[in-house]
Amino acid sequence: MKLPALLLASVLSLPALFAEAPKVSLQLVAEGLTSPLTLIPFTDGQKLVVDQVGYVRLLDSQDKLASEPVLTWTNKLAKISLGSFDERGLIDLVLHPKFKKNRRVFITYSAALRAGAPADWDNTMRVAELTLPAGSPPRIDPASEKVLLEVDKPYNNHNSGRLAFGPEGHLYISVGDGGNAHDQGKRPATGNGQNLQTHLGKLLRIDVDHPSKDKPYGIPKDN
Repeated sequence: MKLPALLLASVLSLPALFAEAPKVSLQLVAEGLTSPLTLIPFTDGQKLVVDQVGYVRLLDSQDKLASEPVLTWTNKLAKISLGSFDERGLIDLVLHPKFKKNRRVFITYSAALRAGAPADWDNTMRVAELTLPAGSPPRIDPASEKVLLEVDKPYNNHNSGRLAFGPEGHLYISVGDGGNAHDQGKRPATGNGQNLQTHLGKLLRIDVDHPSKDKPYGIPKDN
């Protein structure tokens, strides 16, 4: 079975406003990926690709996929179903705004349920920091992982987990509502998005450059 390819969509022309629909094309960028989620500009025209099943891959400046992953994270993930639909896995990666100087990268992923979480829940979403040392070929150091934040999830879907740095330098983290469907199951009647006692269904903002005394990150005063 042929594996999914990574495609980029581009608008070829935009005629007079609403005169006709814009023409869109697809450009083949890479093959051999399972479930590519994020494309990140890297250095010297290269790009990083997050593959949900647990890999960060490198596209060179000619859009050729490197044979060896930049990061292999399969043994850190909750057990996912490769043969069927599954929303868990390695979800996102972002480079620190001062990456060229500090070589810091941040990822979100679905880990096995941590100790102390409700026994009948499914997994724990982790936000972690790692180091990508300078050198060629680029390799993220797995031993450098520092877990910043953990959010227990009752179900295996509705994970979100996207990351982005804001213009003020703080890290934004999107957290799904916990999963299941129709606001049913293991959640309060009002839903997790309206429940201020949980991180589920929220957009979080943390300061990764100024940790607090009891946390590996700071909480901006204007949150």
